[in-house]
Amino acid sequence: MKEAYITQLTEVEKALEENNGAFSDAIIERLSALVTEMKGMRISAEEYLKVMQLFFRKYEKERNREGQHYCAIRMLQLQRYLKSRSSKHQKYELIIDREIPQTYEAYIYDKSRFYRETFRMLQQRLLLMTVVLFIALFILLSLLLNQTNSVAFIEALFVALVSFLYSYIRMPKLYLRSQLEAAGKNVENVLLEFDFPIVSNQ
Repeated sequence: MKEAYITQLTEVEKALEENNGAFSDAIIERLSALVTEMKGMRISAEEYLKVMQLFFRKYEKERNREGQHYCAIRMLQLQRYLKSRSSKHQKYELIIDREIPQTYEAYIYDKSRFYRETFRMLQQRLLLMTVVLFIALFILLSLLLNQTNSVAFIEALFVALVSFLYSYIRMPKLYLRSQLEAAGKNVENVLLEFDFPIVSNQ
């Protein structure tokens, strides 16, 4: 049956192309029924990505940016996990593959552009906040606590760098999680119910 899923998903995609990219009621019903059938089943990475790709296109037609973000983030998360696979904890237990199909690499990169742009802006803000923290600590240590300038500089720099590294390491995961939770409010239940068994393994 697992082999049939990608075949059926491809057939849905073909029907979509034949309908000039428009999601008719029949196509939506067919896609929803198939995704419901796939819920809780062990599937390939390609099948999972194809589901997200089809729903991304649907939300794109509906101008549902949050829905697009949800699909893009989920694809990006799977890609990152399969590329690293450094965690001792098994994630994506329902995904049977060990790598992302090459045909999706460019697609995921393109659709996750909003994440890279936003994250770059967050990095710049974090750097600015680190500089402000360093200056504030230096003034506090040198003027209010009467530390020598050299000692105040070293202590303020140390605290600021530790704070920066801690936030920098945690930021990607926290940002993706917050975006996923926010975007999930604008995603239909059939997709969330399909995705929940996969998300809950993380």
